[in-house]
Amino acid sequence: MKRLIFRLTFFFLICIYSFLDAQNIITEYEIVKNDIDAKSITTSQNYFFASSYSIATAIEDTDIESNKMIANAKFLDHLSTLVDWPVQINSDLKLALWNFYINQKKFTFKKSQIVDNGKLGEYYYVVVGIPKSELLEVAINYSQIINLIKK
Repeated sequence: MKRLIFRLTFFFLICIYSFLDAQNIITEYEIVKNDIDAKSITTSQNYFFASSYSIATAIEDTDIESNKMIANAKFLDHLSTLVDWPVQINSDLKLALWNFYINQKKFTFKKSQIVDNGKLGEYYYVVVGIPKSELLEVAINYSQIINLIKK
């Protein structure tokens, strides 16, 4: 009986925390939603937001998932701007090294969530938010990329 009470208590605490976290991201999204650009990451106090849009198809779930993947890819692209690249390296080599690195690693953003989606004319859009702490804990440096190549 004690195990059941513990499990129920734990479950309710997780639900409450998840609800409060979801409310926080929505609140911050409402503050920055007019500044969101489809080509870049938008920053709020505690979150990063990325958006994506595509021509709407007959299957809404497909539109949501494909646009969510594109928005999550923008978070990965943002990570590439945080790498401590050497000054003398050219942009084509940076891009090639970065693409090699992300193809070798698996990235899972557990706390990323859709904060807005819908249809505008013939386009379907999705806005995804992620806590800054989750994205920045994946920080990658140049030596990690080089070490992966050497393996």
